[in-house]
Amino acid sequence: FITLFTLIECQLKKKILKKVIKNGVKLNEILEIFKRNDGCCCHEKEKEKVILVTGGYGSDNTTEVLDATGNHVCFLAPLPHPRIGQSQFSHTACGGFYTDVEKTCTKFEGGNWVDATPYNEIDEDYSLIDPRYAAITWPTHYGDYLIAGNLATTTERIYGGETELVSYFPELSTIFSCGIALDDYVIITGGRTSYDR
Repeated sequence: FITLFTLIECQLKKKILKKVIKNGVKLNEILEIFKRNDGCCCHEKEKEKVILVTGGYGSDNTTEVLDATGNHVCFLAPLPHPRIGQSQFSHTACGGFYTDVEKTCTKFEGGNWVDATPYNEIDEDYSLIDPRYAAITWPTHYGDYLIAGNLATTTERIYGGETELVSYFPELSTIFSCGIALDDYVIITGGRTSYDR
């Protein structure tokens, strides 16, 4: 799954970036290089967007960073468990096709992937309320929403390390839909209402 997030506040010269990629330096080491002023053009702080790609068919637990134009920058630590069809917001991936991850979340933090599964009061454990596969994500200031997916008709909000069902979304039984996240609402388009159509 792919997500766009802010990684750095300055631009490196090509030779430094090539050195970083060639040596397989970890993300936190890259960030340290980016923060230093040796060869870095930080006169005007400008945020550079990059793309975080995680899991997927044929690369179930790999993670990599692409620049804004889609060019490979580096590989990151692999996901702790393979994930296909996971939902992702920023540097957190939730759910996926495999049963051992369909109700869990993992977060990239400190150069590694760590468990980020929220607490679920309904089941009184750390898990998503419903299995999520190919769900719609909507990150907001009020929490991150997981909408439908795996033909679930529910929406849950993850906020402050907990998850809860929310009732202000219509019941939507869909899989593989596309969510276009805007500040105050999300537009849901496409998808399937069953596995065979």
